[in-house]
Parts: sequence; C-alpha cells; structure tokens
Amino acid sequence: IKKRGTFSYVFKKGVRFPSKNFVLIAAPSKEGLKFGLSVSKQCGKAVVRNKIKRRLRMILTDIIPTLSGKYLYVITTKPSIAEVDFQKLTSEVKLAFENEEKFHKIQLS
Repeated sequence: IKKRGTFSYVFKKGVRFPSKNFVLIAAPSKEGLKFGLSVSKQCGKAVVRNKIKRRLRMILTDIIPTLSGKYLYVITTKPSIAEVDFQKLTSEVKLAFENEEKFHKIQLS
C-alpha cells in the first residue's frame, strides 16, 4: 500500500489485532492482497526504522502464500520492536496472522 487514502481506509474500517510489538490491522479489499507498513519516528532514527521495515518485509514474503487475497493489511509498529530479535518477531507476526484468520473464519460462519 502506498497511497494515503488506502492507509486511511484501513485505519478507519479495519479490525485491529494487537501484539506486544506491533498492531496488525486488516480491512476488506476489492483490490486483492496488499500490505502497508507504518513505522513511526518513536521507533528510532532512519537506520533503525529501515531495518525494522526490511525485517517485516522479509517475514511477510514467507507468510503471503498462506493468506487469502481478500484483505488489506497494515502493520503499525510500537517503539519496543527495535529491540526484538528476528526469531521472536517472526513468531509474533505469524501468531498475529493466525489470530486474524481465526477471527475472519468465525465471522464468516
């Protein structure tokens, strides 16, 4: 996701799935599967923020094949994410997406 309007739509219409180091927000999509990352300046300077974004993109490349293409996702980070190692972050992101999928399956039935 790159456009501000799309981010605004996800923030307004999306369902939040909070985690210790980030919040996953999912909103229904007509465009297919898309992701956006929101890393605030509270997380650190540009080098740290870029490192966080690279890590999250790497994790998402592994998760994308398992997801349905019906949602827009935004991951909003918390300042504590800067100190988390890659393995813990990977398991936390996978758990958040599992919770999101369970929620949508329950809602559909």
